[in-house]
Amino acid sequence: MKTLLSFCIVWMLVITYVSGQVPSIDQIKTEPITFTTGLSLKLHSAVLNEDRSIMIYLPDGYKTSTKKYPVLYMLDGQWNFNHTAQTVGWLSDKSMIPQTIVVGLHTGENRNRDLLPTQDKVSKSGGGADLFYKFIKEELIPFIDKNYRTYNYRVLGGVSFGGVFVMHT
Repeated sequence: MKTLLSFCIVWMLVITYVSGQVPSIDQIKTEPITFTTGLSLKLHSAVLNEDRSIMIYLPDGYKTSTKKYPVLYMLDGQWNFNHTAQTVGWLSDKSMIPQTIVVGLHTGENRNRDLLPTQDKVSKSGGGADLFYKFIKEELIPFIDKNYRTYNYRVLGGVSFGGVFVMHT
């Protein structure tokens, strides 16, 4: 017991001494982190009768090449876009997958409505998946195909309710 108490006292003294040696954040020059993964835009949907935020990642060398690219449409872009675009970029740099355009769809305020195919009777949420799919098929894909060099290979990705939507479509 005496040994344990002695150890604790010594440990507290060491921590106190070391903590005085660690600089505070105010003493270090900091710079903001800027992510330049892609670009963001608002696309008006006549199908949904609202603006939708879309994020687009173009592969390295896109601007100087003439080739066409597959497209990965990623649901819940507000959470999944950056890491998905960076992972796709890394995998394509390693020649594990082809270079791919990534399109993130922001599903914030209307997430349940857009991603769930049936409406919950209690919460009255969900039930708009078919309409959201119509937006993707009739407005978003044609917009991306018109403005970017794509070829007819598309992947739809999502997790959680996004995964429910992917399986539904």
